[in-house]
Amino acid sequence: MNILHKVTWKAMWKNRTRTIVTIIGVILSAAMFSAVTTAAFSIRDFLVRGYIHAEGDYFVNYDYATDAQTAALAEHESVTQLADFKCLGFTAFEDNYSFLGTHSVGAVDQTFFDTMPVRLVEGRLPESSREIILPENYVLGAEELGYPCAIGETITIPMRSRVEDPLDEIPFWDSVTDSAWEATYTIVGICEEHWFRSSEASYYSLLTFDDGQQSETLWHRLYAKTADAAVVLQWSPEEYGGRKFLHNDLMQMYGATGYDNVNDMIQYLAVILMALIMGASISLIHNAFSISVSERTKQFGLLSSIGATKKQLRKSVFFEAAAISSIGIPIGLLCGYGGIAVVFALLGENLENQFSFSVGGQTKLYAVFSWLAFLAAALVCLFTVLFSAWNPARRATKITPLEAIRQSNEIRPRAKDVKVGKLTMKLFGLPGVLAKKYFGVSRRKYRATILSLAFSLTLFVTAGYFSQQFTEHYSGTTQLENYDFDCCTLEEDPAANEAILNQASIAPVFPVPSWSAPKP
Repeated sequence: MNILHKVTWKAMWKNRTRTIVTIIGVILSAAMFSAVTTAAFSIRDFLVRGYIHAEGDYFVNYDYATDAQTAALAEHESVTQLADFKCLGFTAFEDNYSFLGTHSVGAVDQTFFDTMPVRLVEGRLPESSREIILPENYVLGAEELGYPCAIGETITIPMRSRVEDPLDEIPFWDSVTDSAWEATYTIVGICEEHWFRSSEASYYSLLTFDDGQQSETLWHRLYAKTADAAVVLQWSPEEYGGRKFLHNDLMQMYGATGYDNVNDMIQYLAVILMALIMGASISLIHNAFSISVSERTKQFGLLSSIGATKKQLRKSVFFEAAAISSIGIPIGLLCGYGGIAVVFALLGENLENQFSFSVGGQTKLYAVFSWLAFLAAALVCLFTVLFSAWNPARRATKITPLEAIRQSNEIRPRAKDVKVGKLTMKLFGLPGVLAKKYFGVSRRKYRATILSLAFSLTLFVTAGYFSQQFTEHYSGTTQLENYDFDCCTLEEDPAANEAILNQASIAPVFPVPSWSAPKP
């Protein structure tokens, strides 16, 4: 440590009250920056986890792929993860192969179980092609018909290679031979129903394990994730299958979409808030360093008289800024993270409800500890402190020994600055006149104070606006109607309508299709 740094340390210790106040200002600034970056990273992480929970961890889905297309996609240099759903056929009760009465049967690999939303209600995942897990609605329909599907039982499922569904036009439908057969499986688990595709014309699926011993595959449904999400936008719809679907919700979090997305909104909001915080912080910290330079006027003049260069004097001020930052920034980062953690713990449920429809309503929002968020906040805060100290450092280099003795560099009164009108005297009296004269001869401090108040008011107004908009949006999305249920009927007889309403309290939660099934 050189002599100038030692002198700076002694000056900071001598004026430790001001130093502590400056450190507190840096702590507040770093805490606000850290809160913004942590909140942005946490919300993005919450949405990514939610979209994966709802639809799966993939960017592009190809339906009706052949064996050759599957192999080609698996060997693509950009593909980092590939889940394969091998469609073995379709099953329905009473040959009712309609959209609502049909299930697909698929053999899937371990990657599928790891990346797609296969959520067990009870039991375990299949481990061979002779084991199967059934969706809840399939079990419900079978139980309503008197054919319970308990775990551990063996079930014989009627299978078909084709279905008649005008909503779902399979590209090579005409080339598929309509055949029927039966397949026997052991039930090992029950899962939540899911059709594993974003298309409306999809079928809930019965899943078995792909061990190579299952029946012949009709076609593949592929779910691929790439190192760069934007790559899949360039792939043609028929390049690796009959139809192409994008996981737009997840891709938008990686910025790979042609539409305005939530990720951009989070980034823009974070940038706006950080800009406002930076403006308020600069005005606050600038005042602290201006006072520091004023207090050290004699010191700078003395150092200048004994040969200290302008560069050395400037470094002395920046050394003080760096010393204060080394203490204030780490503490502020932890305080900001802790503050956001408390906010999410208290208000996380309300924030989760805003995205319950798109993320499935099961994902929890919590503060994410991210080194990248901390680094961004620390760099912005350090830049803010150094920028705030730049002008005081520049003024320190202009202090001459004579000005240090006279200490007149801070106050330079002019005739027009001390002139006060009669109206001011009448309205505010002697205190107003003295204040006006002080503001005139201390223009820099006056302007900095006004600027600080303006930024503070801007922060309050901005925070209030966002809070109001959020409250209105939340009230609109969660407003409950003033009734218990809504019942629609085509019956014209009032007595029949009344009978339906009387039965509403014991109606099943899920509609039961009119299926019949062969006993296992």
